[in-house]
Amino acid sequence: MKISRKRCGDWDLNFTVLSNGLVHDSKLGAEALGVLVFILAHPNNFELTSEIVQAHFKLSKDELVKIWARLKKCGYLQSGEGVSYEIVG
Repeated sequence: MKISRKRCGDWDLNFTVLSNGLVHDSKLGAEALGVLVFILAHPNNFELTSEIVQAHFKLSKDELVKIWARLKKCGYLQSGEGVSYEIVG
């Protein structure tokens, strides 16, 4: 597969930088990786709800619960005091 890239100056400066380790983590699976990237693309002070994630990806509640479980199992998501989940890293 050929990868085509544009110069950074041609893009809007609002972007997200991801670790190659995250992108190549085969334990995640495509859905969990997509949701994690979506979460990481938001600022730290953004209150992201499960409803926002469900609507963006058109997921059922059960599908999202499975993805949350995968992210927790892989160490990318943890429960925190005063918050439902917290991104690790």
